[in-house]
Amino acid sequence: MAKGLETETARGTTHGCHALETKRPSQQSDIMEPVILSSARKHRIADIDMHHAFRNSICLEVIDDCTMHIGPDRNGNLLEIGCVTDLGTIFIIHAMRARDKYLR
Repeated sequence: MAKGLETETARGTTHGCHALETKRPSQQSDIMEPVILSSARKHRIADIDMHHAFRNSICLEVIDDCTMHIGPDRNGNLLEIGCVTDLGTIFIIHAMRARDKYLR
C-alpha cells in the first residue's frame, strides 16, 4: 500500500490519500454492504452509486473517526464516500462528487 504524506487539518490529523490494493471478486464477497444514513443523500447520489464507489475505492483518507473512500460511480465519475464504523457496522454518512482536495 502506498503511503501519503501526513498533514494537519482543522478537523484533525490526516495521513493523506492511500492507494488501495486490488482484490479479486472472490475476496470481496465477504465484505458487508455499508448502511447508508440519510445525511449521505444530501447531494442526491444514488444508493447503488454509493455502494459501487465504496466497493471500488481507489484510495482512502482517514480524518479522525471518518474514512473517506474515493471511488467511481457506475459511470466512472469519482465520488467521495465518508464512512464511520460503530460496533462492527460501516455507515455511509457522506457522499458527493469528489472534490479537488481528494484528487491531488
